[in-house]
Amino acid sequence: MKNRAYKRAGNAKRLKHDRKKNVLFLFIGIVGFLGIILISSHLWLNHDAHEDSSYDSYINSQVPSSSVCMAGDLLKKKAVLSVEIDDEVYYGCCEKCLNKLIANENNERYAIDPYSNKQVNKADSYIRLTEERSGKVEYFESESNFYDYAKKQRGMY
Repeated sequence: MKNRAYKRAGNAKRLKHDRKKNVLFLFIGIVGFLGIILISSHLWLNHDAHEDSSYDSYINSQVPSSSVCMAGDLLKKKAVLSVEIDDEVYYGCCEKCLNKLIANENNERYAIDPYSNKQVNKADSYIRLTEERSGKVEYFESESNFYDYAKKQRGMY
């Protein structure tokens, strides 16, 4: 009888100790998870701020074709891949984008000039960043089309 009472008391102490240990592990896990979220969000926000400032060098100038993923119409700060199609050079950020350009799905190799509304070949167009500084680019038939568009639409230049 006495042994049973001691066993019950020992089991109760062990259960109480295990609960405390579980609560401690849960607390450490939650704090660790929140720490990871805070650190990753800080790094992500700093990366975006860095990317936005990297567009500054192209704000008032032509964007080189070799810096643009023509399948996604985005300025890329890292090297892009190129493919020659019908004596024209197109650029893409990955193999998937190059394959889109090769297959010319959805007319990937062409864009509409915002000023003249004519279809232009991305490989030999005048490329500028959009106003939003999001990395998106616009393709123009010529530099003068860009300046005419800027004057008309944005009241610039």
